[in-house]
Amino acid sequence: MSHGTSATSPALSTASRTVVALFHEELADVRFPDVDAPRVSAAYATVSEAHERVDAARRVLEAALAEEAVALEALERLSQRALGYLQDRPELAARVEEGLGRPKRVEPEVSRRGRPKKSGIAQLDIVPSDAHDVGADEPIAAE
Repeated sequence: MSHGTSATSPALSTASRTVVALFHEELADVRFPDVDAPRVSAAYATVSEAHERVDAARRVLEAALAEEAVALEALERLSQRALGYLQDRPELAARVEEGLGRPKRVEPEVSRRGRPKKSGIAQLDIVPSDAHDVGADEPIAAE
C-alpha cells in the first residue's frame, strides 16, 4: 500500500491511521464481513488521491495569489504616480477624492449679515392642536 507521493499526508483520525496500519501489517490476511485489507487499502488510496489533488490545487492557488499580489502592487505604484500627475489638474483630482470616498472640498461662503441658512432641513409650520379653539375660522400659523 502506497502512502502517496504528496509532500504532506492526508489528515487521518488516529483511529483511521491505526486501522490502515493494522490492515497493512498484522491484519493483512484477516477478513471481516465488510472489512478486509483490500477494502481498507482502496479507501486509503481514494483519500490519498483526493489529498494529492487538493495539494496540487493549493499550489496553483498559492501561485495565483502571489501573481495577484505582484499585479496589485504594480497597479498601486502606477496609481500613485498618476495621482502625483493629477495634482496639477484640480478637476480630476476632485474626482479621485470622490472615488476615495472623501467629501468634496467646499469653499467657504463669504459670510452675510443676518441669520445663516438652514441647509438640508425643511421648514415646517406647526399649528398647535388647540389653535382652532380660539374661535377663529382659520388656523393660526406658527411663528
